[in-house]
Amino acid sequence: MNEFGDKLGKKLLPGDVVAYPHQNKLALGIIVRLNPKMVRIKAIAKSKWGSPEVNKYPDDCVKIEGPEISMYLIKHSN
Repeated sequence: MNEFGDKLGKKLLPGDVVAYPHQNKLALGIIVRLNPKMVRIKAIAKSKWGSPEVNKYPDDCVKIEGPEISMYLIKHSN
């Protein structure tokens, strides 16, 4: 299994919530899978354009933890 660290060195695993750049905006998503060189992320907010899943390099992501992200996930769950 691949082991990746985010921009701050935190270990990334499937199910972790991360912030990542997407189309000149900061997006939030959940890691779905670890690929050999990249992580597959599913966006939390639905978009009209493109696929809800993207591949990003781990160094382009920041893991987010804590009660704030839990409340965000609850509010934006469909």
